[in-house]
Amino acid sequence: MMANDFPDEAGRLSYLAGLNAARAYVFELTGKVAKTHSGTHSEFSRLLRDDLRFGDGHRRFLGQHFAMKAAADYGDSVSSGSDAEAAVQAMTRAGELIAAIEAAMTAPTDREDMT
Repeated sequence: MMANDFPDEAGRLSYLAGLNAARAYVFELTGKVAKTHSGTHSEFSRLLRDDLRFGDGHRRFLGQHFAMKAAADYGDSVSSGSDAEAAVQAMTRAGELIAAIEAAMTAPTDREDMT
């Protein structure tokens, strides 16, 4: 997307990658399927609140980057500030969030440590 000068789409896809990783995390921890963006945001935020494996940037990702999705969906890039720099930042942060979620999901639990 970036190579073809579509920063809004790159930002949108970065947000959606983070959203889907958050949905997977919510499902793994709660067994609940988060069906909406806002439901995913709030449940993910609740789960990360006291989890030291995640930093503030991970906690804020969904809320901060939802505007990029809206900009691409509705053609409102002026209000979101979506540009090449913001899209690259979103891609980087999405990758960091996904890596943190993957690490948290593959880390042994206390129960597994006892075996």
